[in-house]
Amino acid sequence: MAKKKVKAMISEASSKKKKAVATKKTTSATSSKPKREKAKAIDGLGSVELMKLRNAMRQVWQRSKQWKLVKARCKDSEGYDVCEGCDTRVPKIFVDHIVPIGDMLDPGFIERLMVPSSELKGLCNECHKPKTKKDNAETKAKKKEKLTPPKHGYQGEPEPQIDLDILEMDIYTHEKIALQEKRNSEPEAEFSLDSFI
Repeated sequence: MAKKKVKAMISEASSKKKKAVATKKTTSATSSKPKREKAKAIDGLGSVELMKLRNAMRQVWQRSKQWKLVKARCKDSEGYDVCEGCDTRVPKIFVDHIVPIGDMLDPGFIERLMVPSSELKGLCNECHKPKTKKDNAETKAKKKEKLTPPKHGYQGEPEPQIDLDILEMDIYTHEKIALQEKRNSEPEAEFSLDSFI
């Protein structure tokens, strides 16, 4: 009799579990939040790998001597964090580069990341957020500028200027020049009496 009760309890528990799993599947299928697509892994250096590399470099930087010196510099006599931007006590300090480090793929990224502590500043969230937003916008604009092809020739080359002397010539002169160029480019025909016989 005890065995029958145990079996009944086990079957009841498993049926409850199955129902819970089934309801969980239906609620997740009808969820209003769209799922975020994962970046596709590619063979080589893709966006996923770049993000991993950037995060790894940031972790190395946050364990560096420069970073620790800035954090120590931002402590007041009582041990509280003080923002170097607005000079107020804050719960957390963000170590920020005075000169933006730019995009990871730009040459010299690591050198710009690992600058001495004199080129870093400890900022509160209210000071750090707008500065970072501005720096990111500038980096994005520079990147877009690099990707946009120049209108004429190579980058930095001035636009071609129209020669006004040519415009002042009349049509007759242009035709005369074109006829002379055509005559000069044609090979001279050899004349012999043999061709007529």
